[in-house]
Amino acid sequence: MALNPSGPISIGGATAGQSINLELGRAATATSSLNETALRTLAGVPSGQISLSNFYGKSNAFTFNLTGTTVNLRTAALAAGWNGSTKVIATVGPGIAITSSSTGSAALTVNGAFPGGVDLVNNGTIVGRGGAGGRGGSYNNSPVPATAGGAGGIALSVSTAITITNNGTVAGGGGGGGGGGNQTNQNDEREVNGGGGGGGAGNGTGGGGTNPGYFDGGSPGNAGTPTTAGTGGPSSPPLSPYTGGNGGNGGGLGAAGSSGQAATGPSGGAPSGIRPPGGGGAAGACTSGNSNITWAVTGTRLGALN
Repeated sequence: MALNPSGPISIGGATAGQSINLELGRAATATSSLNETALRTLAGVPSGQISLSNFYGKSNAFTFNLTGTTVNLRTAALAAGWNGSTKVIATVGPGIAITSSSTGSAALTVNGAFPGGVDLVNNGTIVGRGGAGGRGGSYNNSPVPATAGGAGGIALSVSTAITITNNGTVAGGGGGGGGGGNQTNQNDEREVNGGGGGGGAGNGTGGGGTNPGYFDGGSPGNAGTPTTAGTGGPSSPPLSPYTGGNGGNGGGLGAAGSSGQAATGPSGGAPSGIRPPGGGGAAGACTSGNSNITWAVTGTRLGALN
């Protein structure tokens, strides 16, 4: 914490906010001098006259702003000039989104040593990668089944003690939507193909459209954005009495994706027939290692606190 902006202040003593020794992480009774480099650095007076009033409001913490994709907090702090020993206070600013490039990696990882402790102030969004949408089902000389949407990724992976003030949102990536089902009937050469699933919130990619085969293909699903899910793509146009399945929508922040829609029509015989849609992908977790986190302010947390 910072030293008091006014009132009593001293080199030693056991009162937080008043004791310079405590602010520097020293024992309350440690022998310290105003002319020491550590004290001058804290006061912001590298040379010349120095007094206790120069310490008002000063903090021994290293503060910096976090931005980027697939961020490691310790690595980012060192790159910003942290000395590796003082307390770290990292801030995600309003309107800033910390995202991930992969569902296999958390958007923000907090690990390694922080000798002075570490705090995170989130005024923006920390969101795991959204799951990819599933491919729609089709038929092109042989059946190509619909696939399920991918699972969303973790927002925050923590393996060391941290205090978080969450004034914004921390959320797992949304699951991808499942691909739409398809129907084929070789006897009268009719085919309807499924649409691709939407990508989950957290920049999940949309599922692929389907090969046209005998007739039109289904449309690809739409990608998610950092905070919204993508919608599923429509199936190929119906050929009465056959109807293909639309792709399922991706899941919102910390939510599972929707399954694709089923195709409809006469079942026919193999290799003809109705083929099922893909299921929706699971939601990504809000945290991994939540037991290491002290939530000073919980804010909006979406997804499992693992």
